[in-house]
Formats: sequence, C-alpha cells, structure tokens
Amino acid sequence: MRHVLFLSALTLFFVGPFNHTTIGDDNISKPVQEVIDFVKSLKGQCALTAENTIKEIKFTDGSALNEAAIDLFVKQSDLETLHISSFRELNDASVAKLTGLKKLKTLGLTNCGITDAAIKLIAETFPDLVSLDISFNTRLTDAAATHIAKLEKLEILLLHYCDLSDFGMLRLNKLPKLRALDIRGNMQVGDSGLRTLAELPALRSLKHRSTAVTDNGIEALSAAKALDNLEIQDFAITGQSGQYIRPMEKLTSLIIFRCENFDSSGVVELKGLKLNRLTLRGLPVDDVGMEVFRELPMLKRLYLHELPSVSDVGMLNIGYLKDLELLDIWDVPLGDKSMETIVKLSALKTLTLRETNISDAGLELLLTLPKLESVKLDGNVNTTPAMIQKLSDAKKFKVE
Repeated sequence: MRHVLFLSALTLFFVGPFNHTTIGDDNISKPVQEVIDFVKSLKGQCALTAENTIKEIKFTDGSALNEAAIDLFVKQSDLETLHISSFRELNDASVAKLTGLKKLKTLGLTNCGITDAAIKLIAETFPDLVSLDISFNTRLTDAAATHIAKLEKLEILLLHYCDLSDFGMLRLNKLPKLRALDIRGNMQVGDSGLRTLAELPALRSLKHRSTAVTDNGIEALSAAKALDNLEIQDFAITGQSGQYIRPMEKLTSLIIFRCENFDSSGVVELKGLKLNRLTLRGLPVDDVGMEVFRELPMLKRLYLHELPSVSDVGMLNIGYLKDLELLDIWDVPLGDKSMETIVKLSALKTLTLRETNISDAGLELLLTLPKLESVKLDGNVNTTPAMIQKLSDAKKFKVE
C-alpha cells in the first residue's frame, strides 16, 4: 500500500497530465491495438503518438506482469515513457532488454528487484533521460548515484526509500539540470548530504525524510535559493531551523511533518514567506505558532494536522488569510469559536474537518460561506448525522 500512496503524490513532479487515447480509432494498427488492449486488461495506461504508435506505458500496480510483457513493451520503438511499479520479478536482466528503446525520456522502475548494475546500464543506454523514478528499490546503494550522475539531462529524480547516504549525494551534485529530487526514507542522508544538494543550481523541489538531519542541515540548505517546494519529515530539528528556512524566499510550498522538536518559535519565523501552500503536521506547536498566519499574505492552501496544543485562541489568526481557498484540519481540538473565524474566509472553496470538537451549531455556520464548494467531515464527535444531512440538503456545496 505504501508504494501506491506514494505514486499518487508524484503528480507534483510530472510536467503535465497523462493523455489517454480513444480506443477503437480506425487509424490504429492491429498490433498497436493489441498492445493497448493488453495494457488495459492489466489496469495499465497507454498514450499514443500523433502517428498512432505507442508513446507511453504506465503501471501503478504491475504485480500481474511477467517477462513476456516486458518483451512486448520493448518492441514499441517510439516509446518515450515507461513506468512499472511493483513487478517484483523485474530484475537487472529485464532492464537489459530495454536497451532498444532509443527514444526513452522518462523511466520508472519502482518496488522491483533491480540492483546498482541495472542503474549502470540505464545510465549508459539512456543518456537523454529527463525523468528517472527508481523508488522503493532497497538494494540500491551509493554506487547507483555514481551512475546516475552521468545523466546530465536529468531533471526529475525520485529515490524514495532506497539506501543512499551522504556519499551518494556527493555524486548527485554533478547533475546540472536536476530540479526535483525525492530522497525520503534514505535515512543515512543527513546534514552533509543537504549541504551538497544545496549546491545544485537548478534544484527547485526537495523532499526528504530522515532523523539524521539537524538544524545544521537546514542552515546549509538555506543556500539553495531556487527552492520553491520543500518537504521535510522526521528531521531532528528545533525551532532554530525556522530562521534558516526564512531566507528561502522563493518557497511557495512547505511541508513540515513530524519534526518533534520544531515548535512555535520555528513556525513564527516563517512570517513573510510567499507561500501558496503550508502543511504543519505532528509538531509541538501551540497558539503562539499560529501567529505566523498574520504575515503569510499569499497563502491559499493550509493543512493543520495532529496539532493537539492548538486551541480556538490560536485559530483566530487564520482570519488574516483573506485569499485562503483550501483549509484541511485534522486532529486539532478546535471548537465553534474557530468556526466563527473560518466562515469569515470569503475565498474558501474546500474545507475538511476531521476529529475536531466542533458541534452542530458550528457546522450550521458553513451555510454562510459564499464560495464554498465542498466540505469533508469525519470523526467530529460533537456533530450529528442530522446536521450533516441538513448541510447536504441545502445543496449549497458538496458534503462528504
């Protein structure tokens, strides 16, 4: 399940939507139609070129595949994108079969059985790769990074849950066009690794999960002036890191998740950033930290999750977010006083309230929000099915 959830989050990294082709087009040859039907039968996706040859093949769950399927895919000489996940029998020998795909630009082989040797072959065979996803391949080591460093055109690199360390990051420092990097779960990448990655000239998006990162690592990362998307999980940082995040002036999206010592002193240091999205989850943040919303004028999406020390008093500060369009609250002990503030957010379109202390009286206030389009409610112990039904019957917005 872990890898399926992860793949759904990758849309932030892809350059555009996946285009589906209408099945049954008279101009599609019989061999191509057979490939389309085969891929579809195994719940995969295909896209075609303007000449109706296979351009893209994707499987988010390739557990039903076999080597015969790989043999079929490698015959598609116009293939530019191949992404296969959870085909555990896919190994280095399988990768060797792909060498004939000369037009390949995007490759994903996730949660399979490849080793560093396969990465070496990929780097030698596909020098024009722009995107590479080899997440959840736990047999990969720093040697893989040495080979990846030869892919000078690489822009997107996803290494979620491999086994790389700071030494591997030293190799990745040689990628001049790399703009999106996900190294979550490479627990040996710490402060030194972030210091190296901060030198990547094109890096705009970084996701990392590791207990090896301290305040020193965030201070080093502050040199990455081009970053606009940063996600940090389980870092051993304190509130001191807030002052190092603040100089990242181009940040538009920031996710801080389960950093157990990153408290309100760090959150308030984020004032003034031009964030469009902010997630605070699993942090020792109290009402003082909520004062950050007084000076986040461009915020449109806010996620407040698992913040047990935040009360209605702190939530008064979200009233400053005049352009907020999405508010997602989960496991925060707010009540009806917070609802009085929320319903003043005139731009709000999407609202999620899970596991709060809001009552029916608070929910009824939602009927006054002028632009609200959808509400998701779950686990609010002081609300009743009758009130939820009343909101639904009003048909002013979708209720889930």
